[in-house]
Amino acid sequence: MTNTNTTTDNRKFWLSATMCVLGVALLFTGMIVDPVGVITSSVIAGAGEIFITAGAILGIDVVYSHKLTQIIKEVTANNEDKQKDNDR
Repeated sequence: MTNTNTTTDNRKFWLSATMCVLGVALLFTGMIVDPVGVITSSVIAGAGEIFITAGAILGIDVVYSHKLTQIIKEVTANNEDKQKDNDR
């Protein structure tokens, strides 16, 4: 049986990675097609939206995962301190 968190994390990672690759491809495609070398505002806006979405998917997960880890460490440290005080 697979862990659903791991499966969800894998899906988020691959979705974000795919969106980033597509965003870069969109940028290069915008430079190749006529007029050559001119990046239109639609290409920049599209790539920006793709990067923001991918960043949001990865970033939110990373931030809250880090905060949760910090909270668990603080609670564990507080419990250990209370246990030491009770032992004295």
